[in-house]
Amino acid sequence: MENIDQDNSSAGILIPRELETQELAKQMPLQGLDPKFAKVFNIWGESSVGKSVFIDQFRDSDVMLNNKVLWLQPTEQEEIDTPQEFISACSKHLKYPQNPEKEEQIKNALSEAQRGKVNPIQSDDSILISRSTTATNKKPYINQAAAASVGRTEFIREDIQVSVGLGENKYDSLAEAFLDCLPLQSLGTDAIIISLRYWDKLSTMVTDWIRDYVIPAASKGPYRRNIIFLTESVDLDNHCREDSRWNEWEEFVCDYRVLPFEMETAVNYLTSNGVAPYKANLLFSESLGYPQRITNSLKEDVPLFAIEEGIDKFSLPTLIPLLTLDEIHLEEAKAIYHSATSRSTLEKAYEKAPHLFEGAKGKSFRLTRNAKLNLCEELTKRGERGIAEINSSLALARLIRSVPNKSDRVKLLLLSPLQWMNTASINATFEKTADNVRAFVQGNEKYFVSKREHYRISERIRNTLSLVESNLRHAQADEISKKAGLLWDKRLEEIVEEKALLSEHLNQAKDEANRLNRKLNETENRIRELEKKGKLDYIPNNEETSAAKHNGRNILVCSLLSITLFGLSNALPNTYNYIAFISGLASLCIGLALIPSWIKYRRLMSAYNGGHDITLEEFLKDRDNLHQNAQNQEARIAQLTKDILHIKHQLDFPFV
Repeated sequence: MENIDQDNSSAGILIPRELETQELAKQMPLQGLDPKFAKVFNIWGESSVGKSVFIDQFRDSDVMLNNKVLWLQPTEQEEIDTPQEFISACSKHLKYPQNPEKEEQIKNALSEAQRGKVNPIQSDDSILISRSTTATNKKPYINQAAAASVGRTEFIREDIQVSVGLGENKYDSLAEAFLDCLPLQSLGTDAIIISLRYWDKLSTMVTDWIRDYVIPAASKGPYRRNIIFLTESVDLDNHCREDSRWNEWEEFVCDYRVLPFEMETAVNYLTSNGVAPYKANLLFSESLGYPQRITNSLKEDVPLFAIEEGIDKFSLPTLIPLLTLDEIHLEEAKAIYHSATSRSTLEKAYEKAPHLFEGAKGKSFRLTRNAKLNLCEELTKRGERGIAEINSSLALARLIRSVPNKSDRVKLLLLSPLQWMNTASINATFEKTADNVRAFVQGNEKYFVSKREHYRISERIRNTLSLVESNLRHAQADEISKKAGLLWDKRLEEIVEEKALLSEHLNQAKDEANRLNRKLNETENRIRELEKKGKLDYIPNNEETSAAKHNGRNILVCSLLSITLFGLSNALPNTYNYIAFISGLASLCIGLALIPSWIKYRRLMSAYNGGHDITLEEFLKDRDNLHQNAQNQEARIAQLTKDILHIKHQLDFPFV
């Protein structure tokens, strides 16, 4: 069995994080498939803060050893491009501390599962063929397009290598095959932790397979498993990865931060291992609590000399920041010491004891290592007060470590009061210098994270930056905070008003949509009634109906014409009055002949249309119009809903 590789940073001193280990374990579903517990943990923190070492310590801690947990760490070495390679890597980097005899069994099962249980001859999936000489040097990338470009085969030859590219219908079976190799909780395994230390080693194909197939299969059915994912990053997952998603486990994602060691923890550990208290204070001051720097410091043997002249009550407050800061420039002295006389104070300390400094040259000041050691001994004698003075200078030193460029630090201090920034807020806040600020914010991903076109100072440095800004009392930052506060108050009012107006329009649109749908349903019902009656009694819009439709007008014309002709028959001479009488009688007979069909038409239409003189054709036209209007209204509702959601999102991004 191949052991899980140790991170290089874990060599040397390993300060235990017992409290953090217990806290993380409490958040995990180690005692059952409890839905209220998180299932995906983003372990995040600054570079060299010890994330990988912490996970290794967590894996080997008593709290984990007391639980039967299977550990898989597939991303320890090579990059992984396919699900098969992921499963294979899991079999190579596997550890089961509570039950090591089962490791080989699980490893063999995973090795079998990574083949996908697919017969390459009978499979309907695409297969990519590459010659063995090529395959040994370069791993073939498998997909349907690549397979189509080289053709398919119905036989296997020894001089070629055949790789099966899974289609959509095989991803499920491969996920199930993978989970089937992992032990059930009912068989004594409390949890299966998959540690994805190097997330960028996984291809998009693999991450999509995990999220869209493995997680759903692990959530239900016969392949349900108590799986926990551990990922590592330098920032909050919900800030730095906008496209991050975990499918059915999206609501079970938890960010867990690993912080630098506090002074008490580090010093207590060092002194318990035989390091003198004053030397432990020095090592902590130089390392700022970052494990790797403590390890490097321990490699050096720092002898103790006599207390240097100049380490006295007058110069001590001036020298303390130089314990954690590599050097102090004259232009920074006023801000660091909160005093208009700080520059002269530092210069006097240098004049009084120049042997304590090195590389000053009148522009910057740096304590010698021996002076630092003696200073730490003096502070150690002062007890808690001395320790507090060392801690007071940590924030600036950690900020300088995270942001070594002085110009960048000044800009970040100005931006520190702003929670979120976008183009509008930057333009309104900084006006003439907005272009420069926007270029700085958008061009420095190491300091900023983006979300929905908004920018935020990275959480890695935000707290430290706020402490430094507060300590230095940056006047311009106060002005920016006040201005941004007023802008946000105004914008907040606009957002609330806009949201209320959109909500009102949405309610109106929903009412109108309901009215249209009711009218559409009524029209559909009437059309069905008309079609049913038309089949039994009457066929609308045929030739007979079209003729009868105008009989009422024809009867009226005939009646008027006959009355006129009868009148003329009395006024005209004998010859003509006879002709007029006959013509009037004929018109009357024609009108009388049309009356039965007209009466029938009216009765039929009355029964057919419920008393309304509307034809089926007109109903069909109304239905089409109603349907179109209803669709337009639904589109309007969708757009209004989207606009309201966009407005609500803006409430998540206050300027201050």
